[in-house]
Amino acid sequence: MMSKRKIIKVKSNEDFHQVYRRSRLIIKPTNQIHKVNKKTNMANERLHADSYKFTFSSFENLTNIKRNTDSLWVLGTGYGITKLPKNAIQRLNNKTTLAFHNTFPHITKMYGINPTYWTWLDPSAAMEGLQYLKNSTQQIIPIIHQGLVGDGVNFRKYFGNSLCNFYDYHNLLKNINTRIPFYIPKSTSIKALSWENKELIMKDPTKRTSFGFVVGSSYNSSRIDLPKHHKLESGMYMTENKLSSFILPLAHFLGFRNIIYVGFEGTGPRFFDIKNTSIGAGRPGYDEGMKNWSKWSKTLGINIISVIPENFSKTTKYFTYTEINEALERY
Repeated sequence: MMSKRKIIKVKSNEDFHQVYRRSRLIIKPTNQIHKVNKKTNMANERLHADSYKFTFSSFENLTNIKRNTDSLWVLGTGYGITKLPKNAIQRLNNKTTLAFHNTFPHITKMYGINPTYWTWLDPSAAMEGLQYLKNSTQQIIPIIHQGLVGDGVNFRKYFGNSLCNFYDYHNLLKNINTRIPFYIPKSTSIKALSWENKELIMKDPTKRTSFGFVVGSSYNSSRIDLPKHHKLESGMYMTENKLSSFILPLAHFLGFRNIIYVGFEGTGPRFFDIKNTSIGAGRPGYDEGMKNWSKWSKTLGINIISVIPENFSKTTKYFTYTEINEALERY
């Protein structure tokens, strides 16, 4: 006689990985209840999703956060910043800056830089910065994609997977939002768009902003016989460097004409974990988005500038290299 399969209920403060460790069973994640069989309690699933709904305090529109400048300095996690003179890095406090992922809080702790904006794609890469903000009085403007203010199901609608504990993540967002308003723009992703709209923005990049902030800029549109959103080895959503898939689309959406970046070298360690040399880019669609933005920048009338020379950066060859001190004077 077969034994009944066990139903594992998720506690309010657990994510799938914690449940897995507790149960020691191979189970499929759902939104609230994990069962070894494939039946799902839809009412409880909806109830769990509702627990993530929260009216965030946010800036009403872009004009509320935009400074009177056409230039944005973007700071990534790559080792490039360690190649710059420290006196030049300090001058970034006089610029409009955007920190990506856990560049914040390390850029503040290590270099004393207080970024104007902060954004992230993977919630797990924001947890350290969110915890830092919870325990500090620092002012910063978080710019958060609308796929990053809900639960894991909402996240997967626009992106892939994350190891983040969404319960802890969401609680940190709510805690910080009592002190700091967010900017949550109209946003979507290549994954969420129809094939027709993918084709539209690939052929005419001026149409991108009509969909809001669109994450992703590379996918293979020639294999339309494949299932929708099928990941292709030659460069579909989320197989790009985060510079082309996330940062450049966001900077363009925000209306900046000069985008100066460091920390997206596509090789080498993180600037805050310099001894970990195992980190580097190796995604199959890595170059596709770079090629697109190199071409689109001319159509869109934007300048994309790297302050790291080509011998230290795989991305610089697609854009314009400008020495850091000259860039600080010009932009």
